[in-house]
Amino acid sequence: MKQFSKILFVAIFLGSFMLSSQASAQVTWKKPLHFLYKGTMTGNGKTLYITMGFYWDNNDGKVAGEYYYGSGKNGTIDFDGYYNAKTKTLAVSEFITNDNGERRYVRNTFEGKSAGGWYKGRFIIESEKKVYNFAVKLIKVYKR
Repeated sequence: MKQFSKILFVAIFLGSFMLSSQASAQVTWKKPLHFLYKGTMTGNGKTLYITMGFYWDNNDGKVAGEYYYGSGKNGTIDFDGYYNAKTKTLAVSEFITNDNGERRYVRNTFEGKSAGGWYKGRFIIESEKKVYNFAVKLIKVYKR
């Protein structure tokens, strides 16, 4: 009986591990990431889970990456913007790339401060006049 319960425990553990790894495998980033942040966005009576990935950059203040809500099953949303190292402010805007490779900005922006492993601030949807507060924590730094 002890042997059976050990086997059952191992089977359940491996099954849950496989399910969790499949859930995180749904998102494919377009470029290699440098930083990965996870956290929440709250506002208008809603709380959304958000994941942000920042690409490698030239340390020139320009930043770019992608983010997604929830599990990421609907894909990622591209963004780019600027980081001010003196004030620790970071502002990024969403964009859509058309078939010709041209970017069209959609006026949804993240504005906030990046300090101590956190990026906190406001997410503004200008067209709907909505503002969300967000806080994402640095969870992984990738090596080249």
